[in-house]
Amino acid sequence: KLRHLEGWNEARRERAAGYDLLLADVEGVDPLALADGAVSSRHQYVVTVPERDAALDALAERGIGAGVHYPVPLHRQPALEERMGDVSLPNSEWLADHVLSLPIFPELTPEQQEQVVAALAEHLEQAGASSAALGA
Repeated sequence: KLRHLEGWNEARRERAAGYDLLLADVEGVDPLALADGAVSSRHQYVVTVPERDAALDALAERGIGAGVHYPVPLHRQPALEERMGDVSLPNSEWLADHVLSLPIFPELTPEQQEQVVAALAEHLEQAGASSAALGA
């Protein structure tokens, strides 16, 4: 499969660029940016969203296989937690609660990406309306 790897990586980079465009105006979704000059295989397309678990559930209800790859920050992993003590790493902790990986694979079509983004945007709009109705 190694002979296909660069082509697959390029296809994922193209899909990531598509998500970048589709998500540009979706309020509440913040794609994680690459460092200047970095080249990524785009094995994952990671965004941050408010109330990540609710967004994950909403996507799953529509048959969209989003995921959470790192729900526990490193310093809270059982192997390190005792050694780390009560150290607080607020950025790591916040990201662990807010990151969501959207589907990304070489065969993902633009239409499928549009469906993912539409479902996420609709969920966030409904969640915002619900929060506003509750006075949040």
